[in-house]
Amino acid sequence: MVYFADSSKELTVIVWLLFVASIVAALLLGTSKQRETMSIYVVMFATYHMVFCSLANIKNPSGIYHGVLERFWLQPSIALCTVAGCGVGMLFTAIKVKLNCPAIKVLFLSLAVVAIGYQIQRNYVDCNENDNYHFWHYSRHILPHLPKRSILLTSGDFSTNTFRYHTIGEDYRTDVMVMDMQFMKAYWFYIMLMPVNWPDVSFPGLYKPGIGATYPYYNLKK
Repeated sequence: MVYFADSSKELTVIVWLLFVASIVAALLLGTSKQRETMSIYVVMFATYHMVFCSLANIKNPSGIYHGVLERFWLQPSIALCTVAGCGVGMLFTAIKVKLNCPAIKVLFLSLAVVAIGYQIQRNYVDCNENDNYHFWHYSRHILPHLPKRSILLTSGDFSTNTFRYHTIGEDYRTDVMVMDMQFMKAYWFYIMLMPVNWPDVSFPGLYKPGIGATYPYYNLKK
């Protein structure tokens, strides 16, 4: 229901109506190839929505958690719009065959351009981030004050990627070692990332994923 409410707001209910109409039209009027193509996208939609959204494990999203869950809605929304677009295509073909009017093609192309423009107009203000420098300023105000060759422990995408952007993308304070504590809890951090990026840094402790296997590890208790 959360996805339906969000997609209805961003894409309008018309897209959902076209989605349902496309499936019905493909089952009743479509060729075997059209039904096969439609079924692939419907399965994609259901799989992304039911599996990936459930993996997010966010029951009642609000605020930043709503934004986190929105990342899992991109894929099902692509399938949703594709199926809706196929429905418009089948409708165009049916009307063109029945009326045999060349102007129908121009009419449908015009409607498609208007629909795209309407979507851009509705969502542009909310999606326009060209003057958003909050995270840039966040890391830029911290990095200059760190001692040389500091180890900066971060947690989460926002803080980690913000500092990595400056140190790697802009070659600013490249001496600072940015380490994500979420990564540091995994054994592969020590056998894959540490030897390549920070060979002279070591953390105590052992991680034992199974009998006879020991790897260095780090956890928040340490």
